[in-house]
Order: sequence, then structure tokens, then C-alpha cells
Amino acid sequence: ANGKVYLATFSNKLIVYGLNAPVASHCPNPLPNPWTSADIGYVYVPGDVCYNNGTYTVSASGNDIWDRADAFHSVFQPVPGSNMDITARIVSIGQTDPWAKAGVMFRSNLDPGSPQVLMAITPGNGAAFQYRTDQGDTSLNLNKGGLQTPYWVRIGSNGNKYVGYVSQDGFSWNAID
Repeated sequence: ANGKVYLATFSNKLIVYGLNAPVASHCPNPLPNPWTSADIGYVYVPGDVCYNNGTYTVSASGNDIWDRADAFHSVFQPVPGSNMDITARIVSIGQTDPWAKAGVMFRSNLDPGSPQVLMAITPGNGAAFQYRTDQGDTSLNLNKGGLQTPYWVRIGSNGNKYVGYVSQDGFSWNAID
């Protein structure tokens, strides 16, 4: 059950074989309301987030945010309406893979194949504006190479139109198209 094998013994003990249990968060501060976090799709190691004085540090695993189904850790909140901007400054990202991603996203739901739009910085491929228009459809990508953290990312939404932006200083923005 749940990727584990449970074995009862004659000595009234229960032995569990499988992946190690997730490490409890060492973060001293809870996420501020209305933020929450969750793993999306299948991840190798459960993700975690630590909030401290306006900074979110996310630890995550997973296959990718790409193709027909995503696997990653997300920090999110409900969005009231369809005309919004979401902005973040990506201070650093680990060199785990050239396509590892940190950024901002609008997502229809928490299903791995959900329609979504993502504006991210990667350690090896610069800025990536990725999107999936239909449930379970293939993701598409526009990227601008040569950008490294720290960098600002933003998605502007106007109804069903989304535009991804990047900025080195948080004041002057360039659309990725």
C-alpha cells in the first residue's frame, strides 16, 4: 500500500519496507495565509518549503514541469479572478539539471496534467515560458538563453491571455515571446 510493503510478525510488531518517511520540516515559521504547499504528481522525495521574513526556500524533487504531466513541489494560493499578475525574484536555483525550474505559475488545478502557464529561470537554459493549454496535452516552450539568477519573473494575465516577463532589476520588464 502506498509504495510500501507491510509485514506483520509473530512478535506483534509491524515491519514496513519501502521508501524512507519524509523528513519533518525544519522551518521555524509556517507559511503565511493564504499560502500552502504540496507535491504535484509523482516526486522521488517529498518537497518542503521554508518561509522566513518574506523569502520562500523550496526544496523539491520530481521529473519536470513539462510534457503531458508535471512532477514538482509547489507553493500556491487560490486566485480570485482572471486579470492578475504574479511576480517573484528568483535568487538562486540548484544545478541539479539544466532544465530545473524556479518561477511563477498559473494552474487550473493540482492534477499533474493540468493546463498551466509557467515563467521560470533555469540553471542551464535561461528563462523559460512554458504552457499547456488543455488537460493532459503536451507542454510548449519559449525560452531566452543566457539569463542567470538572481532574476525577476512575472506572468501577466488578462482573461485567457498570459504573457511571461523577465527583469534583471524588477523595474524594467521584457516579454518572452
